[in-house]
Amino acid sequence: MKKIKLLFICLLAFNTVNSQTNPEIITDRPDATESPYTIPVSKLQIEGGFEYGSNKETGNFGIFGNQEKKEINIKTPTLLFRYGLNDITEIRAGIEYITNKIEYSGSPVDNSTSGDLQNLTLGAKFKITKADGWIPETAVIVEGGFPLIVTTTTKSIIPSIVFCFENELSERLSMAYNFGVEGEGEDGSANFLYSISLGTDISKKVGVFVEYFGQRNIRLNNVPISYIDGGFTFLAKNNLQFDIYGGKKLNKETDEFFVGAGVSYRIPN
Repeated sequence: MKKIKLLFICLLAFNTVNSQTNPEIITDRPDATESPYTIPVSKLQIEGGFEYGSNKETGNFGIFGNQEKKEINIKTPTLLFRYGLNDITEIRAGIEYITNKIEYSGSPVDNSTSGDLQNLTLGAKFKITKADGWIPETAVIVEGGFPLIVTTTTKSIIPSIVFCFENELSERLSMAYNFGVEGEGEDGSANFLYSISLGTDISKKVGVFVEYFGQRNIRLNNVPISYIDGGFTFLAKNNLQFDIYGGKKLNKETDEFFVGAGVSYRIPN
């Protein structure tokens, strides 16, 4: 009997240590708000998925006069690789393929379909502070978008810097928020980026979030382009998470929405 009790205690201790050394996976998807948490040392995390987006607008697009233009963007796959370099640093690489379809209601002959790899994103996330009372968990992401030989998108390097914050509002409710700057392309302009996301756990496995995010061109000082979205995450295992989300553009000049889903996996656990 004593041996059985000793075995039970050993198993309980092992499970406790194992859960401490292998924390639950924390991802930078599916929302636009990046988390301030880095990947554990010597672990690789792969975050991937797909997204379908549709944008409709009415205007004078050619000789057919006023007509509806529908643009569809399908991102598949979207991939982000994250590796824990040390206790405060992770290195990151991301890539996605976008299929673009354009349809005109009055001139179907002008309809077009094209696909292209986007710039390869390389960078790192650095932890700055740990959460302490009102002080948020803080990190900064420094990245650059590098053009590929096979791509027909911009041929210039697009740098970005994003500061990431998160406050625990209660045992189940958290608020994450970002702000940063990203280059826009060969004209040398840049966009101010912003986002705020509220997330809560509705069970041990299922989480839900709602988010507001957007950008504003710094040079033009134009009206911000803003979006709202929300979604669910499902923790299948300690190192495996599925997600689903959807949202829409808030600016009234176009009717734009997007939906997507994905999976994130950390190895080793």
